[in-house]
Amino acid sequence: MRHSELEHTGAVWPDNQGVPQYLFMDGRGHITLTSPDSLHTQEAIWAMLKYWGFSWPGSVPVGNEDIPSLMVE
Repeated sequence: MRHSELEHTGAVWPDNQGVPQYLFMDGRGHITLTSPDSLHTQEAIWAMLKYWGFSWPGSVPVGNEDIPSLMVE
């Protein structure tokens, strides 16, 4: 109810410590996360990709080189 400008997706994913992260969607289809004790949301690109069924790339081509990508949750 705190985040009335966002639509709750119904999805809840645990973070690395097992704390539930509630997924909300804004009008652009971007996913933001919040935990039960937080007053704020945080947009998360990795969560948006996962929610919409895409995978995080293992590397990114830059020039003639593949740079390993890092996923930060």
